[in-house]
Amino acid sequence: TLCERAGLETPESVQFRSLNRVLDDAAAPHREHLYFAFMAWQRAIRDARHKLIEYCVGNTRHTQLFDLAADPDELVNLAGDAGHRETLAALRALLATERKRLNDGDTPFPFSDKLGKDFWGIYESTPESETP
Repeated sequence: TLCERAGLETPESVQFRSLNRVLDDAAAPHREHLYFAFMAWQRAIRDARHKLIEYCVGNTRHTQLFDLAADPDELVNLAGDAGHRETLAALRALLATERKRLNDGDTPFPFSDKLGKDFWGIYESTPESETP
């Protein structure tokens, strides 16, 4: 955003989109989804309607899925609901795609590289908990 406003070339290491379109027009769309990472314990993805949160606690995976339109306070976990299997699968696929696009666990920064590798190592090697 700042590079564009200053007329400078944006460095290749910048992973994020410019906000200039939104700053110039508040109604302009900016992102279709958001990717979240917290230390080595949590990754999440949110689209216009749903949020998927994947936790790794000890050697157990936990999944939360929320319909933000129907449940903005995120009180009803839909991850175990058979009627939301397609949404869960689609958001997990999107989470995996964004992980690769953002190099989560494979960045040139040692602190975030280790945390991402730790999360994904646990996530991929442990089964999902029985009760989401």
